[in-house]
Amino acid sequence: MSPRFEVNCSLEYVAGTAEGEDEDRMDNAVKQACFRPGHKLRLRAAAGLTAIMIVLSGCGDAANTGKTNVPGTESRGNAEAGSASATGAGGEAVEVQEKDNGSSSVDMEIITNASAENAPEDQGSPEAWIQATATAEEDKVVVQGITNVVPGAELYANITAKGYNMWGYNDRAEVEADGSFQMEMERPRLKDSTVLELAIEFDPSGQSAVHDQYGPNGDKLTGPYIHKTEDDVTVSKRAVALIHIDSDAPASTTWKTVEPSRDIPVDYGDPNVWIKPEVRQEDGKYIIKAASNLLEGTVVRAGVDIPDHIHYGYNDTANVQPDGSFELQIGKPKKAEMFYLLLSVKPDDQTARSVIKAYGSSGENFSGELLKIEQTDDGPVTGIEMKMKINNS
Repeated sequence: MSPRFEVNCSLEYVAGTAEGEDEDRMDNAVKQACFRPGHKLRLRAAAGLTAIMIVLSGCGDAANTGKTNVPGTESRGNAEAGSASATGAGGEAVEVQEKDNGSSSVDMEIITNASAENAPEDQGSPEAWIQATATAEEDKVVVQGITNVVPGAELYANITAKGYNMWGYNDRAEVEADGSFQMEMERPRLKDSTVLELAIEFDPSGQSAVHDQYGPNGDKLTGPYIHKTEDDVTVSKRAVALIHIDSDAPASTTWKTVEPSRDIPVDYGDPNVWIKPEVRQEDGKYIIKAASNLLEGTVVRAGVDIPDHIHYGYNDTANVQPDGSFELQIGKPKKAEMFYLLLSVKPDDQTARSVIKAYGSSGENFSGELLKIEQTDDGPVTGIEMKMKINNS
């Protein structure tokens, strides 16, 4: 029976030299690999140009009884996924186990591009529209919709709420070939139940690729979805769709975009201003919705007058919508059985050029039953004020 040897060695791949080079350089490239008891197999590789020499040499330890040096032989390696092995002297295989890179199936879904065959017939029309639904989930709001805005244009959605400073509840999406789009944003969690306003907008001003279609500032946009903003220099137009969301609604609740009004007053923009308000009480607040013939972009204020009381914080502002409507809300005054609710339009609040031009920089063009004239150091200032008596039950 042949003696059994415990083989402990290092196997080293040594780079050789190219054919025709000096043999001394070849000799310098050769190193020994020693068998040492108690050491694990060590594999080291050095890259070569054209020839690789494998040298296996052993050196014994005379002090180790029963352990014999084994002459080196040519390595016969066998690599498989997950392991490497080398055959040593005596025909015994020494194996190095590597990390098992297991594989498993992956769940996947192939997403196909939208087909232009299903696009709205009026896709690309300057009379832009946006229709969508918003679904509340536990921690997010999912928006899905369709528009006739050109494919590749970007839409922006943002959630706000009256009386709250909110940021970060927004997302952007690119219009697909069929006019569809989808967005997701974090669901706001407010301490009080309130109505959230989700606005979905298409603003061409920052999208040079659509300027030919809609104008650099949306100048060519038309229709009831179009909102206008102005400063001293620029008039910008954008398409806007609104969705009103109950902040404390249960998951899976869905809301739709509000169809914009197409009923523009015949005397829209007339300085003889009229306002028709509706007031309701809800969750400790007064909600004021009103129709008027005021121009879009006019700033309207809501406030209170509580006789024999010092009060503050009961106010709100809103911009008049394209159809002359606006909405405001104020908190319910405490310890007051009766108060006056005030709606006002003041020249100092106005920034839109078209509004200032129509009503005058000091409100001098206003007329009608709602006039409110104040004397200032710079002379009289004319505004609009409506006063309503509220029984605060």
